[in-house]
Amino acid sequence: NTSSNTNSNTSSNTNSNTSSNTNSNTNEEEIVIDMEGKNETKIEKNKKEKNNTNSNTKLKIIVCVNKCESYKDGYVRAQDFWQLGFGTPFPCSSIHGNGFAEILDECIKYIKKIDIDELEETENKEKTINVSVIGKPNTGKTSILNNILNCNRFIVSPIAGTTVDSVDVLVKIKNKNNIFRLIDTAGIQKIKRRKNITFNDKTKYDYLLYNRTEKAIKRSDVCILVIDSFNGINSQDIKIAKKIVEEKKSCIICCNKWDLIYNKNDIFNDTKNYVLNLLKPIDFANILFISAKTSQRLMNIFDYVEQAYYNFTRKINTNTLNQVIKEALLLRPPIPIKNKSLNIYYAFQAHTKPPGFVFFCNSEKSAYTNYTKYLETKIRDTFKITDTPIKIYYKQKKKRQIMKKVKNPDKYNLNVEAIQENFQKMLTNNKIG
Repeated sequence: NTSSNTNSNTSSNTNSNTSSNTNSNTNEEEIVIDMEGKNETKIEKNKKEKNNTNSNTKLKIIVCVNKCESYKDGYVRAQDFWQLGFGTPFPCSSIHGNGFAEILDECIKYIKKIDIDELEETENKEKTINVSVIGKPNTGKTSILNNILNCNRFIVSPIAGTTVDSVDVLVKIKNKNNIFRLIDTAGIQKIKRRKNITFNDKTKYDYLLYNRTEKAIKRSDVCILVIDSFNGINSQDIKIAKKIVEEKKSCIICCNKWDLIYNKNDIFNDTKNYVLNLLKPIDFANILFISAKTSQRLMNIFDYVEQAYYNFTRKINTNTLNQVIKEALLLRPPIPIKNKSLNIYYAFQAHTKPPGFVFFCNSEKSAYTNYTKYLETKIRDTFKITDTPIKIYYKQKKKRQIMKKVKNPDKYNLNVEAIQENFQKMLTNNKIG
């Protein structure tokens, strides 16, 4: 039921040659023995460690003898540690990576076998939602996560750019059915890209952070865009918003440092409209005014995240969708382009994450941008879809071909699920936008 792990940082600790750590909740035992502890006096101290840890008979302890860069010499010296009574000592080297394959093979023997059916049932009950916290530097992203976790899990500093790499933390909130994977990302700096320019070390560093944050956005389901309420929105916030839409991710907007604002009740609605007007690419997102310093409305973030994820993975009934599209065409008929007016025969949802809809029509060229935006707004208002982008695809077909298949799906093999799978493959292969 238990396993043992090695600590690669033990070699840097010159004062203690034996390190042990017991966790009663997870039943894990870690013992790392430095090769400097091969004399008899220190082995006697290690025997005392054995007496302390051997009281729990459920634990399986694996001895790892570190600093064995030479395998043959290390194997001989490791034999001295048979005196501990923990079984076979495994020579290894944290610097060169020698001997860890044998240690992992030994650990696998004691790992509890998992029932796949039981695991699937657990996964169905609890879904893991990947949430990345993004924004420009020094907006309080790390402070928000530290307050949520109620501990200083991440380093916080008034100096911008303290967070370097993306760090993941799994969080289980009381009265919530989902597990949240929170991803703290580095602040996205403004990078100037010009041809025939030599990047200095600062530019290369910022570019590296940008790539890491970009990867975090790609593997997330919901993005939390943190903006500074006190200093306002600049062009960098707008670029980040565009990046979220490009990656087709759901999003919520958190206005941090709300405790620094005076007359909050008077300017609440004006501030909300101001944010949505500037962040046009993600005007579908909900806004939450928070304070990482005073923990104001911090736990409300998870309610917004669950709602965003629900809309991100939502499926719309095909019959209801077609009724909505017909009503939209009657209320506001499209303007003819080159004497040809747009006519939509049939619509269905092709995919989720984000929701994507296919419209079979008489002419793809007749579908202009403003009318597509109108149809998108109609779908959002009817089905109350927020916090996620919506993709609309036009597919030109003759009306006879479509309506015959719709009226007689069995005769013409109109398999909507198969069409959805084909569209998903085309999206994966980047054949359609």
